[in-house]
Amino acid sequence: MAITVINLCHNRNVEGHRCDRASVLGNPFHMFQEAERTAVVAAFREYLHEVANLRANPVDVVPGLANKYNVTVSGMWKRPSRAQIMAELAKLEAMSEVKLLCWCAPLSCHCDVIKSYLEWKRPEPLQLGLS
Repeated sequence: MAITVINLCHNRNVEGHRCDRASVLGNPFHMFQEAERTAVVAAFREYLHEVANLRANPVDVVPGLANKYNVTVSGMWKRPSRAQIMAELAKLEAMSEVKLLCWCAPLSCHCDVIKSYLEWKRPEPLQLGLS
């Protein structure tokens, strides 16, 4: 599975899977200044783990993580259900090539976390030592 993260600012006509707050996979945590980037990405990493692996309800998890990482929940966050998130992730897992579209790349962002999750769920044969 080939996964790339592409910046929407410079590539508005690229076909791919949009992962901004207008989508189910959007980051619920808002970044007001660059100094918050690490905390916002870390909060999203724990959020995705709790939702995808621990079967937590997204709406229940977000307030506690915002408090833990001292970040703000975005007013633009869609508040998706766990089923919606898992359906989107399953759709991506089934693809041979995934282009994640966001506004941050090449800076670190939640799409890097999604990419890592997908690579973990469906590793390349080389990662498994099968080639």
